Order: sequence, then structure tokens, then C-alpha cells
Amino acid sequence: MQFDDTITQLTSESSEISDIPRNTLDPEVFQFFDDGSQPILRDGIRAQILQGLQHFSEIIQINAFYLIGDILTRNWVKKTPINVYIETDAEMLDNISTAELLFSLNRHNGKLAVGTIHPINFHIIPGQIDSDDYEAIYEIANERWLKNSVQLNPEIEHFITRFNETLLSIEISGGSIQRNLINLNDLEDYDRDTIQQIRFEVQKKVDRIDSDINHMLRMYADNIDKSADVQILASDPTSTISEILYYSKQYRLSEAFTLNLLKRHYIHKFIKRLDGMLTEGTDFNIEQLVSSSVIGRMFRSA
Repeated sequence: MQFDDTITQLTSESSEISDIPRNTLDPEVFQFFDDGSQPILRDGIRAQILQGLQHFSEIIQINAFYLIGDILTRNWVKKTPINVYIETDAEMLDNISTAELLFSLNRHNGKLAVGTIHPINFHIIPGQIDSDDYEAIYEIANERWLKNSVQLNPEIEHFITRFNETLLSIEISGGSIQRNLINLNDLEDYDRDTIQQIRFEVQKKVDRIDSDINHMLRMYADNIDKSADVQILASDPTSTISEILYYSKQYRLSEAFTLNLLKRHYIHKFIKRLDGMLTEGTDFNIEQLVSSSVIGRMFRSA
């Protein structure tokens, strides 16, 4: 099937979603309309994505493709990636050269969307995505929203935005945080319900990362068959930064895969601290929390 035919056949019933206010999305990425219609991806960025998809269609069968990730939510920042998820048949993917697919991903991923500093990243998904795993989904072919994010308490929105921007500053060669925008002392001002909601939102983020890691594993079949190390690395959120960097280099894992592992490492530590705060009967000592852990140092404001 030709790629143009794939686009033509990607039609389905319209979904009912809530209105998306202008102040929730990046106007450099999405075009808004005065008549109240839902915003759509800007033409130049859409054309850029379709050009990349045309290349991938020469390697794999593309069944569907979507935008997924923080770029579709209030939590975007200037360098938030524009993530394009490509669905393909799992059986066909097993018959494609891993090296060829990784070469294509490395060649296309990271290019900035026209007129922005958002990198465009393509992700190959064997089978179909589970919409429950993602906060928002935009169908590129039909220029419509299949799912949009729920508006949160502004306090929580602000915290999660700073949290995301901090994670985006991870320096991949050393695994360290380069820009710290979170101060754990801020949590002292939140009530228990707010902290629980933050914990819930952060858990959703790590669940999405876990899902992405599992999808990416299929592309490393050649390497994974030869070593259990990568399997353990992908399944164990307690893997250290040194382990992540060592095995990523040894097995030539993609930057996207390595970055997801690093993000999960930091988020896992942060969730453990939140759980400690929420444990019934546990006194909350912010000074001890900040001084006694890597995550504390990471989230102390400069």
C-alpha cells in the first residue's frame, strides 16, 4: 500500500472532546481559529512530518500515525519534543533489519520543527497504541483531536510544567540535570490532596515512559537476543545512571531510548520521596529530604 493511500484510509468517526483554550498550546506549533474550531497542527510542521513519514513508509508498513506527548498539553515548554508515533504490524517489524530502522530513526529524529525549537522525534510502535496510556492524542492525517488533556489545578499545572522542563535538561552523555527549576520546599505549601494529585500526574508520566521503552525494545531485537542486560535495564526503574550510560553505549541504544531510561531513573526517585511524604504517620522534614538524596539536589532551585 502506498503512503498516500494510508493517509486516505485513515478516517473514522469524529470524537467528542472539550474545547482547547488558546493559552494551553504553543501557537508556533498549532493554528487557532476565531470561529472556535479546534486548533490544528501548522501546515509547515505537518508537511515536515509527512515528509519524514514518507521515508519510513519505504521501510515499514505504516498503519496509522499520531502526535502524542506533552506538546499536546498545557505542560509544553519551548524545547518539548513533537513526538510522532507510527503504528506498524509487529510481525512485519520482526523481519526488518534493526540496523536499518535505527539508522533511519537517528537520521530523522531531532530535527527542529520549522519556525520552532521543538525537535521532531519518530517512534515505531508494533501493533496499536493504547489510548489509555496517553493524556492527549492528535491524528495528523485527518487533522483532528482524538483525545485532549484534562485541565488541572493551576498550582499543579505549574509544578508539572517546571518538572517537565527540568527533565528536558538532562545531559545525555553524563546523565545529569543541567537546569533545575524545582524547589522541593514548594511542596511544604501544598495540602495532602495536592501532593497526591502531583504524585498521580508524575506516575502517569512514568507509565507513559515505560510504555515507550517497551515499544522501543522491539527495535533492538538483534541486541537483546544476545544479552539479558538490556532487558533488565528496560524493566528495572532502579537502574543507576552509570548502568544506563554503560549499557546504552555498549549496545548502541538510541538517544531517545537512553533519555527515557534516564528520565525514568529521576522520576522513580522523585516518586519514592513523594510516597515518603504521603505515608501516614510520617513526619515531613524538607531539609532532610533535600540534603539526603540526589533527587533533592536535583530539584533544589539554583
